[in-house]
Amino acid sequence: MLDDCPRPQGGQELYNGRYVIPMNDEARDIDASFYNMFEELQGKGKRYEYLQAFASRASQLARRLATVFAYFEGLQWIDAKTLTGACEVVKHSLNEWAMYADIEVKTESDAERLIKWLIRKCMEQKNNCIPKAIALRGAPSHLRKAKAFDNCLNELIEFNYVRLITINKSTHIELNPLLFK
Repeated sequence: MLDDCPRPQGGQELYNGRYVIPMNDEARDIDASFYNMFEELQGKGKRYEYLQAFASRASQLARRLATVFAYFEGLQWIDAKTLTGACEVVKHSLNEWAMYADIEVKTESDAERLIKWLIRKCMEQKNNCIPKAIALRGAPSHLRKAKAFDNCLNELIEFNYVRLITINKSTHIELNPLLFK
């Protein structure tokens, strides 16, 4: 079944019992560009920020895949065409992972968005309490209607993230101190 499969030549240099298929200069340039691109895309707010464990190995995975491609093509070197094809496969795979990560991020509830905003606002003010009227005006835009805001706020109260208190006849939202630890 594997008669046409290329076999290592006897004169090849062995590395741990295996022969190595090196990259040519063009392939090395493509590998360096691919590596740098994925390093940059792992930064804060970038495409692969939440996939660093996978994206940081993109170049390594592309080289390994290119080696398999070169082996089955019977090539003695990994050339630019072979490595480019491997890079495209790895990039497609990571984009699929990123798509799933985007779905997970988008499933964040309105209550989660609101509590994150409240925590951030309180930390900026170095306080654990914010007037409800100010919270309503500054909340994420789709929660600035009283009904939507109150629904989320009630959910946060139910789970003991916040409570309502009255200070000088105005209603304030007090955050649970455990949220700041």
